[in-house]
Amino acid sequence: LTAGAFARVPLIDRIPEIKSGGSDENNGEEGLEVHFVYGENDWMDYRGGLDVQRLCHEKMQDRRTTTTTTRSAENNQSPPPKVFVHGVRNAGHLLMLENYQEFNAAMAIAAGREEDLPPGMSRSVEFACDEVAAAAAAANAEGADKPTTSRSSRKKVVMSEKDAAKFFRGGRFNRRESQQQKDDDAVIVEEKKE
Repeated sequence: LTAGAFARVPLIDRIPEIKSGGSDENNGEEGLEVHFVYGENDWMDYRGGLDVQRLCHEKMQDRRTTTTTTRSAENNQSPPPKVFVHGVRNAGHLLMLENYQEFNAAMAIAAGREEDLPPGMSRSVEFACDEVAAAAAAANAEGADKPTTSRSSRKKVVMSEKDAAKFFRGGRFNRRESQQQKDDDAVIVEEKKE
């Protein structure tokens, strides 16, 4: 298996359709959560997790703007799952072997057991797509009780998509972009010599 394999039925199409078990009264807060955990140098494209997060967020926003009469006509479907994306430093695709401490911390956070982790233990980095980050910023500006982007109970910053592109430097897509930048810089240098 090499990087670049394509799934027959991609998760990006299936996860937003999962019945999460959450109710409209709590906005799906107690429904299913999906956590994507990628290594910093993983060959898998982290943007897949961010795209699933974006689609689930958009579906939830659509549900919130739909009237209750329309919702009952749709068979009262459950809201989409809440999606979180974690990055583990100094790890590739086998992140549970290459950096087991941050991987275990990500698993504890996903399971809602962050309080059981020792103080000072290294935690994974959490990322949010731009739409989720903007909604969280708006909610925080309005004085929401708790942040909507982070699974972690600690007050921490959730990194943006731009920060994710910097963090996941090992992915094949970032290498292409990096190579394109180097090529562009080489052209500029050659033009200056002439």
